[in-house]
This record gives sequence, structure tokens and C-alpha cells, in this order.
Amino acid sequence: MVARPRGLQHRLSEQLSARRHLQLRAGLDRHGKLRLDSCSGEGGAWLSCVPKTPQQRLEPEDFRQRALARLGMDLPMLTQVPCVCRRASIDTKGFHLTAQCPVGNQRFRTHDAIAVTWLALFRQAGFLCRMEDPSCFREVQDTNKRADVVVENWQGRARAIFDVSVTHPWIQAMTRRAGGDPKPECAARRREQEKLRKYQALVPANSAFVPLVIESFGRWGPQAREVFDVCEEKVCASKGAPKAVVKAYWRQRFALVLQRYTAACVRERAQRAVVREPAVCGDDCCRVDYRVLSYVR
Repeated sequence: MVARPRGLQHRLSEQLSARRHLQLRAGLDRHGKLRLDSCSGEGGAWLSCVPKTPQQRLEPEDFRQRALARLGMDLPMLTQVPCVCRRASIDTKGFHLTAQCPVGNQRFRTHDAIAVTWLALFRQAGFLCRMEDPSCFREVQDTNKRADVVVENWQGRARAIFDVSVTHPWIQAMTRRAGGDPKPECAARRREQEKLRKYQALVPANSAFVPLVIESFGRWGPQAREVFDVCEEKVCASKGAPKAVVKAYWRQRFALVLQRYTAACVRERAQRAVVREPAVCGDDCCRVDYRVLSYVR
């Protein structure tokens, strides 16, 4: 530390934070450890963001909801009721609404918002890219699968195919796994392996396939972090901006997009649960016979 006095305060703060992190983690159950690990790293970038533009802001209720979820507390807008999907009940942590419920398009909107943010970063870094391209996989097999983002001039290769994915660290495969404490990014790493197995037979020979995985609390997978580092270097070289500024801006932008759409997912699906539909929930008290109210016989 004496030999490298520059940045000494930062290194000491990191050591202190790491120690507190381990102390807090030791007293948590498996769900709590997975949540704490997923909130670390890129997962906390949105908390330090100064809201200078509309894209950098969260509504007060959304901020409160995501702060409670980050702390592992119950969300006050949720109650234990059967979900309209009939597969499970809504839990007060919001896990079912954000990670399991197949009804509605909220999870697709979150995925698309993250993909659009990656596209903006790629273009800022000078890459030639496009979204939702069905032609890449059809070079190998007749399929309807689409590539989320395709970059034509990626790192010496003719083409790179990126698949964007958002996964929750509390998936059953992680919470029921026996033996030892869960490792950080275990859910993101598992999703990366699943994506590679799923698409390895569809990737053309002159292309590279890279899964870009983000966990629901904000932490990135290893391959997403490597891609981000490449884009960061190119943005700094082309714009002449300090590395710390570029890194902080884009990490905060990704984190805020994720938190904003995750909050909307919980809020909209919670409202859907309050307005109970008779056809779904079997509740006859909501049924109305409009023929009785009509003047037309």
C-alpha cells in the first residue's frame, strides 16, 4: 500500500466492504445469500446514480419497491393469493411475479429493454449491429429462432450473435442444490451454459455465440462482463472520455433499466391479481348479467 499510495482509500474501502459482506452473508439462509450475491457488483450501480436525465430516474414507488426487494423485505403491495396463471401463489417477495408467472408480456418487455440497451452500447462503441435477425440461424437449420443482437465486426470475427437473458437467482435448480454455500453468479453461469447448449447446433461456422445474462437483482454473468469491458475500451478510445465515467454511466444505465421494468412487472401483475376475473379464479361474485340491465329485450 505504501508503494502504491494512489487509490489507497479505494483499496481500503474495498477491503472493509468485503469483510462486512462476508459477516452479513454468514447470518443469512440460502435465499438470502443468493440475493446478497446477486445485489453485489453491477447490481448496486443504480443506487449511486445521480438522476440528471429522465432515463436515470425511478418513480418514488418503484424506488421503494426495488429497495425493499434488495433488502430482502416483504413488498407491501403483495399478498399471499393464488395467481391467475394457476401454477402457484403470489409470494410477498415478488419471486413468482418476476420469474415464474407465464401470463402477460412483462417479462418480455424487460428482456427487450435490456436488449435495446446493449444495442445502444454496441453502437456507441462503433460496432455494426442489428436486432431480431432471423437469418443467422437459418444458415444452419430451418428455424424461427431470432438472434437478439448481431454484430458484424466483432473482435476479428466476421460476426457475433448475442442472446440476452434475465434470470432469477432463486430458481429451483439453485435453491435445491445440495452441498455448500452458493457461489456468486451461480444462476447467471447456469443460464449461460443452458444457452450455449441450446444454440450450439444453430451457430454458423463463421460466427461466435455469446449469451448476455443478467440476474434479476442486477449482477451480470461472466461473459456479459467481458463483452462490456470490450465495449468500454472502444468507447473510451473513440470518445476520449475517462474510463471511470464511461463505466459508471453504462453500468447505471443497465441497472436502472432493469430496476424500472422489474418494478413495473411486479406493480402491473399485482394489480392484475387484485382485479379477480371470474373465468380465471372461479369467483362468481364478480359476474354480472348484462341482459338484466339492458332495455333491449
